Amino acid sequence: MSKVDAAELDVMVNESVTVSELNRSELRQIFTGHQQYWTDGTKITVFVLNDDNELHKQFCRDVLQMFPYQLSRLWDQITYSGQGVTPVRVSSYQALIEALESTKGAIGYLEKSDIVKLRRVEVSES
Repeated sequence: MSKVDAAELDVMVNESVTVSELNRSELRQIFTGHQQYWTDGTKITVFVLNDDNELHKQFCRDVLQMFPYQLSRLWDQITYSGQGVTPVRVSSYQALIEALESTKGAIGYLEKSDIVKLRRVEVSES
């Protein structure tokens, strides 16, 4: 996978999710496992690519503003302490698209050019 510009990366949700905008703090809460339910009570299922995937590295760096290893450590902490569940790691980009399309309450990230039956979430700075 080629290195993509930050502008070409989108946070995507399953079409069942009613949220259309999240700020960076809310996004971090979701991706670090601290927020586990959408406002309507639906369970959030986070899907990510493996830590060594370029798109995952870019998402961590540019959107969450953290390194993949930092995110993995946080996931380990919440798992071992019993405070939550880690995101589901998928092995391929196609598997990520399919998981997001087929899982109610799902959130993840994709390259902007992909047109799928998902909804894009606006990420704001505040």
